[in-house]
Amino acid sequence: DVYKRQTLPGATEKVIEYWSTVWDLDTDLGSKDQIYLLKKLCNTIAMIGLLMAVVPGVALLLKIPCFESLSGSEGPKLGPWDDKKKKTYWKKWVINAAVSIGTALFVIWWFSKPSWNTVIGAHMIKNTYFMSCTNMNVIWVWTLLNTIWLMISFWTDYKKDKAVGIRNDEMIGWKLKKGEFWKILAFTAVVMFLFYSVVWFCKWLFNTDFRFLEAAIKEFNPGKLWQFIQYVPVFFLFYLALSLNVNGGQRFEGMNEKKYLFFTALGATIAPLVLFLVQYGSVALTGYVVMYGDWIATFWIIWVFWQLFLAPYFLRAMYKLTGKNWVAPMIVASLYTMIGVANTSIACYWF
Repeated sequence: DVYKRQTLPGATEKVIEYWSTVWDLDTDLGSKDQIYLLKKLCNTIAMIGLLMAVVPGVALLLKIPCFESLSGSEGPKLGPWDDKKKKTYWKKWVINAAVSIGTALFVIWWFSKPSWNTVIGAHMIKNTYFMSCTNMNVIWVWTLLNTIWLMISFWTDYKKDKAVGIRNDEMIGWKLKKGEFWKILAFTAVVMFLFYSVVWFCKWLFNTDFRFLEAAIKEFNPGKLWQFIQYVPVFFLFYLALSLNVNGGQRFEGMNEKKYLFFTALGATIAPLVLFLVQYGSVALTGYVVMYGDWIATFWIIWVFWQLFLAPYFLRAMYKLTGKNWVAPMIVASLYTMIGVANTSIACYWF
């Protein structure tokens, strides 16, 4: 009955009663006097507001003299959005969705096997120095597999289209001038500093964070910086691959951009969405989860749903500001990686 259905207020009520008994608390408040869900709602509204400030904030920072050279405009589009392009888009959408779901199921299965520890080097219960944010390893492996697929898919199409003159470097915005990469890195550091200054200030003043259920944008201790450095390269490559596909391979004349971004965001989140419907649909119908043995791995892939859904919007908006497919992936990867490592435990004892 460990996995038996339990409502959030009911579960919270039992936790309150347990600790009230253990600590012998003397209070007039009963276990049903809860403002937990209201607090969650307010935290979610605050998180939405914070995320909505990212793109305008980037636009303002690009006006600073030392960063204004990073500003640019959207490159030329690939041609008319005709029936052939639509058919190709939906074919790739289905294939990418299948790969995403398949790799998610593979990672969940793999993480249930002891043998994976010898490959990655960090286990849920083993202290290690590298790859030491326990649950982040689930997302890291899944991201790595999808990065490889997206890179192969993009470069195959790019080389084929370039050979027949349909696509060129200017259309995909991947060329950088000398020293520009380091300027983008410095720009990302400034964005991260300002973003987390707001997070730390709200924690100091209000003792709260920005949260959607268990997915929180919150403060972190200095030890998390080492974990950030460990994980961010793969996430950067993933969002670079996604940005190249979104902005370099799928921008056509006459395309309905709002509809396109929505379905692209849906495609990016299809695996977490399917896992959520299967896992928690089963809870609603039967009172039990389906993948109870691997529920932590399943939960962590579901957990990144909102991040993946917002990613194409961030990538497109910042591409339009810069004309490059580098700035947005670096900022998005940095923000999402820090959110991830700040939300999970460190399995090693050095920090």
